[in-house]
Amino acid sequence: MEKRKRKIWTIEEDDYMITHYANESSNKIATELKRPLCSIYGRANTLGLSKSPEYIEKNCRWQPGSDVGKSTQFHKGNTPANKGKKMSADAYEKCKHTMFKKGQKPGNLLFDGAISTRVDTRTGIAYKYIRLAENNWDLLHRVNYKKKYGDIPTTTYLRCIDGNQLNCDPDNWEPITMVKNMELNTIHQYPKELQEVIKLNNNLKKQIDGRH
Repeated sequence: MEKRKRKIWTIEEDDYMITHYANESSNKIATELKRPLCSIYGRANTLGLSKSPEYIEKNCRWQPGSDVGKSTQFHKGNTPANKGKKMSADAYEKCKHTMFKKGQKPGNLLFDGAISTRVDTRTGIAYKYIRLAENNWDLLHRVNYKKKYGDIPTTTYLRCIDGNQLNCDPDNWEPITMVKNMELNTIHQYPKELQEVIKLNNNLKKQIDGRH
């Protein structure tokens, strides 16, 4: 029997997952990408994606305060029924061919130069990473920037110019100080109208200070 070739995920598919996974049905996404549902779940796990609280509340059968599904849930502190029990010799023989041997590497292990898209769990922003060596990955935009402009000072932060962190063109990233980056991130938490007022106020202060 001919071995089925593994379908590699493309950047476009990853972008689609990042955009739609949180608030759309996994079945719908599987249909759109022409992939099996288990593949969608696996890729979501790799990218660090999850359904939004709004989607879960709207689409899941179990709701807070409901008894539906509680009997099948594994609660914190419960002890697994097979804890401390060894696998029987018969069961071991049946599944040992699926076990990893010492030193064996998984079939989906990526190569040096491979690019992967990952979501920052703190900010929810997706970035591209490139494999430099086994267990050694770096942000793709940083690698591209250093190739063109040289080392990045430790006191400098690379800021995305067009707002698309997946655009790793070195000219789309500018070095700014940590202080400047903090100021930019602080102002972004306010509405756009208030951001403009803050900017105008800062410019006015600079002009006043320049007269003295």
